[in-house]
Amino acid sequence: MIHIGSQLCGALAAAHRLNIVHRDIKPENVMVLSDLSQRDAVKILDFGIARLRDRSEEDEEEILGTPQYMAPEQITGRPSAVSPSVDIYSLGMVFYAMLMGQPAFESGTPQRILEAQLQKTPPSIGTEHPHLAGTQLESLIQDMLAKTPERRPANLDIVHTRLNDALQELIDADVAGSV
Repeated sequence: MIHIGSQLCGALAAAHRLNIVHRDIKPENVMVLSDLSQRDAVKILDFGIARLRDRSEEDEEEILGTPQYMAPEQITGRPSAVSPSVDIYSLGMVFYAMLMGQPAFESGTPQRILEAQLQKTPPSIGTEHPHLAGTQLESLIQDMLAKTPERRPANLDIVHTRLNDALQELIDADVAGSV
């Protein structure tokens, strides 16, 4: 998970440096290529609803994205809906699903899932995986899933650094093979 997560951070950070916000990060938009020449290379697909950060969103009224992975500001249509923080939130949801085997909020109608994204905190990863309770990895994912953009890591370089620190912590604790 951490090897794939690290590559996702790098790819999204490159898009963000070009002022492109993907807005639909989800497992279905991540391809892992496994062959001898590319050693599990990760590719991000489907930039169909991506936007330039400088572009006005005034004409766009519909909610775009996948409910299980949408940031709260995407759902409410706040101006920050076209900022890197939405991709950080969605990537946090992808990390969560990778570790838990399912999205944090998946049951019910799309409307109920959107309401959960706005109002609920996902169950702790540590409850399902006690060896991850209180780890830097659990803390990073919780921070990425903060309901307000200001409380999330400021950019993907920070996420990437914290992900590497989390890996080192898990290596030191001899549980890195579990993620």
